[in-house]
Amino acid sequence: MVEKKLSKSSFKSSLKIRVRRARISDAAFLSDLSEELGYPSTKNEMIFRLKNILSDPSHAVFAAESAEKSVIGWIHVCVRNCVESNSFAEIVGLVVAHQARGKGIGALLMQEAEKWSLRKRLHVICLRSRTSRKQAHQFYKHRGYKITKTQRVFIKGFESLSRINIS
Repeated sequence: MVEKKLSKSSFKSSLKIRVRRARISDAAFLSDLSEELGYPSTKNEMIFRLKNILSDPSHAVFAAESAEKSVIGWIHVCVRNCVESNSFAEIVGLVVAHQARGKGIGALLMQEAEKWSLRKRLHVICLRSRTSRKQAHQFYKHRGYKITKTQRVFIKGFESLSRINIS
């Protein structure tokens, strides 16, 4: 857990931020923040996801909590085991509340994910970021991350799963 007092020009006073493990009770906050990131979900959907993720030791979700006990940011990191490369850590989600951006909260969350990765004895951490998120790219570069490639993401839904023979 990390605690840091941040001076906030957009807030009335300085804001004390605590980075801790996320909890099921954070679901509403995480859901609202996910919507800011462009991934809307309900509180119940978030509860379902968190129950699966928080019980898996190859995943960690950290929450940035304000002195008022509001979650104003979160980061999700996991271990990626691949056939083609050594295991590595991947940041699969990071968001800070719009009004709290640019105040060091994202850096605190990244630091916590990096420490978690090192404790897992992983030597590389990576993340993916939408090409349109130019400010986020600058943030990552400032933290020492380098662009290594550009990809296309392909998705296929299984709406008709009941018609597919999976045996």
